[in-house]
Parts: sequence; structure tokens; C-alpha cells
Amino acid sequence: MRIGLDFDGTIVDHTETKIRLAKKFGIVLSNAQTVSESIKNHVPEGIYRKIQKEIYGEETMNSRPMEGVEKIIPMISRLSSGLYIVSRRGRGVEGEIDVARCWIKKFLSPFFASSQIYFVKEDKEKDIVCKELGVSLFLDDKIAVLDNLASVTHKVFFDQFGIFEGKDFSYERVRNWQEFYEFFKEISLHKM
Repeated sequence: MRIGLDFDGTIVDHTETKIRLAKKFGIVLSNAQTVSESIKNHVPEGIYRKIQKEIYGEETMNSRPMEGVEKIIPMISRLSSGLYIVSRRGRGVEGEIDVARCWIKKFLSPFFASSQIYFVKEDKEKDIVCKELGVSLFLDDKIAVLDNLASVTHKVFFDQFGIFEGKDFSYERVRNWQEFYEFFKEISLHKM
């Protein structure tokens, strides 16, 4: 099974960075208010854009891996037939793709060669890349991205703080990397 993974908010945890940057603008955010599906409801658009610009720049290097990433990715890598990062970057911050590649090299270098890392300018382009790679399982923290992955069979929503618990939508929902690994193992068994 070939697996696609989003980068920001899925592999990289920008929670603390977003909280720190929002404070510079006088805005206090909880952890749950920092996720992609929520932050725009708590931060004015102009400030949101400034925060995004900073976290996609050098601040990426100050963000840590999501809890469990460094343990689970090696396990998934051994069991999958291909593991790829497919993420949106490159729409306005000078060097943001290079910074992301440096972060990957720092934390996950044994598991992702440059040929396994794809950055697109628009979220909808993720489906094109996934189709070309034969990705059948994708993990992302944005529902709109999953909505547009027509070529992917198994779409998994990364709901880090459980803010969508009890909500009804058509994707598997996981709160952490261990849950994602369990789902991956479950669907892998059914394919055998």
C-alpha cells in the first residue's frame, strides 16, 4: 500500500509556534484553536496570513514533530510499498520548500529520500500527485483537502485535539500517529 502524508499540521506540530506568534499580536490561543480547521475563527485574516508566513519560513525549524511521528513513520515505512510526503507549500514565502526539506532531513532523513517528497502550490494538486504515485491511503489535517482526493481510497483526517469528535463525516478520524498506524494495519490486513 502506498501512503501519502501531509506535512504541516500532520507531521510537523506548529501548535506552540502559532501560540507564540499569536501572542505577539495580542491574541491568546488554546492548543485546539491553532489547528488548520479552527484558527481562522479565532484570528483576523491579516494576522493569520502573517502567522502562516512565519511558520512556513524559518519558524518551521523551531517546530517539533507531532508526538509519535519519529516512532511510527519507521514502522509504516517498513510495511508499506511506498511512503510519500505530499504537501502544499511554495505560494509566497521565500525558501519555504527548502526549510521544509531541511526539517525533514533533521527529523526523518532515513525515511524520506528527495524522490519521496512532493510540494504543490495548490491543495487540489495533491490529488494529481497521489494518482501518479498510486497512493491509496492519505493523512491530512484539512477536510477540504481530503474532499478533493478523488483518486485516494482511504482518506484519514488528523484531528490532533479531538475538536471534531462526534461530528459526522465520511473519513476515518485519528487523533495521533498511533491511531493512524492501527488504522493502516487494519486496512493492510483486509487487502491480503
